[in-house]
Amino acid sequence: MSRKWRPPHNLGIKGKKQRDSGRQFCMDSFLQRQIALEVYYLGWAYHGFASQTDIQATVEGQLFAALRRTWLIEEGMGWEALGYSRCGRTDKGVSALCQVVALRVRSIARAGDVEPAPCDELDYPALVNRALPGDIRVLGWAPVPTDFSARFSTLHRTYRYFIVQDGSLDVAAMRAAAAALLGEHDFRHFCKVDVSKPASYRRRILEADVLDLQASGPAGASSMLALHLRGTAFLWHQVRCIAAVLLLVGRGLEAPGVIARLLDVQRLPRKPQYCLAPEEPLLLYECAYSALRFMRSANDHARTLAAVRRRLHRQLEGAALLQAAVLKQVKFSAAARI
Repeated sequence: MSRKWRPPHNLGIKGKKQRDSGRQFCMDSFLQRQIALEVYYLGWAYHGFASQTDIQATVEGQLFAALRRTWLIEEGMGWEALGYSRCGRTDKGVSALCQVVALRVRSIARAGDVEPAPCDELDYPALVNRALPGDIRVLGWAPVPTDFSARFSTLHRTYRYFIVQDGSLDVAAMRAAAAALLGEHDFRHFCKVDVSKPASYRRRILEADVLDLQASGPAGASSMLALHLRGTAFLWHQVRCIAAVLLLVGRGLEAPGVIARLLDVQRLPRKPQYCLAPEEPLLLYECAYSALRFMRSANDHARTLAAVRRRLHRQLEGAALLQAAVLKQVKFSAAARI
């Protein structure tokens, strides 16, 4: 027997009389449809994207809790029953601008009815966002076929790793080194090897560059760089390993040719020791699909944009406070030397 639930009043079930009558309803009474969700999150406060049995603070855990609270999925439904897939996993502290998941959810239509056009469907992002914490947002949704896989249907993924340029990094050398990443290579020296899952370490990089995001900043001020990597797939910690080696190049501790040498696993069969770059600056920037267009309602888009701007303004205020402290200490140091 299907579980009976009493839905809240904001779930897209039309009719005030039906909402206020107090009648329970059965999830089986509603049409189910397969959709993809585009998800943005700041991962600093979470133990990665993927759910973990012994850890509650994951992005996926928060997302599924919100889907259950808004009665879009049934309590206790497993991934297989939901047809669930994700584009990829991100580690603890890593953020995403365009993570994509796909699953089967409740429609506004009744069971047996024709599947409604997307414009007549529930506003899935608006519903789920009401139940999510502020650092996780569903940006849009798209109808997809039942055989769609958020992981295997993707054409390519793009990561960006943000780096503060305080004048000590040789950006030209970093770009020269990054050029060697293009094409298909064995990246076993640029990943964390999982011995429990033997696999090929060959991956294809489509784009590799070091972008200057604030080239016109004032003299002496720090600017922001971004390691930009686009590929068909990535290994565990691959981007952070690449970032770590490129930072060594930028600081003059390694020559630009080190990337090409590390890719030659025949001449260098063992991975050299180096420290992994921190996780906080890493962003899953884009997941690309063929003919997948995410829809956003104007109202929910405006609310999300306002929320992100508020968070940005707070970060800028914090940066300004820290910059003032640095400038004061620099001034004090200069005065002490006189």
